[in-house]
Amino acid sequence: MKKIKVFLASSINGKFKDLRNCIGDCVRIIQDDLIEREIRINLFQCEYADNFLTAMGRKQDEYTMEAITSDIFIIIIGERIGEWTLEEYNAVKNLENIEKNVIFYNCEYNQSVKDFKEQIKDDKLSSIHSFDTEEQIREIIKKIIYGYVKEN
Repeated sequence: MKKIKVFLASSINGKFKDLRNCIGDCVRIIQDDLIEREIRINLFQCEYADNFLTAMGRKQDEYTMEAITSDIFIIIIGERIGEWTLEEYNAVKNLENIEKNVIFYNCEYNQSVKDFKEQIKDDKLSSIHSFDTEEQIREIIKKIIYGYVKEN
């Protein structure tokens, strides 16, 4: 069975908590479809990771290690970008073996997000998306995962 590791980077608080649950539900629906083709998706969401990450040291280092060993890296950005989310992105941005996707929530951005948008212009990204609704984010996630499956 082929396994695809998807890493989801974003804030885990506020409105993104529900959004991350929506993405998890979407991935599970895709998983149900792909299991017939003997493809398994492992979605890494840090809020569910503490039970199986047990290495010593800074917890964020463990999350970053999960990011750099993923097949698909998805970062969701709202009005601001958190320090740890940015750290995860910076760890994978130059790795060619990872499909990197940046998804922006359409809202007013603070200066850190504006700076980030300038930074990623030169990075080796697979794609940049934006969304307003949960339905749009579900369609983006489907496009990313099914596109990866088709190419690999």
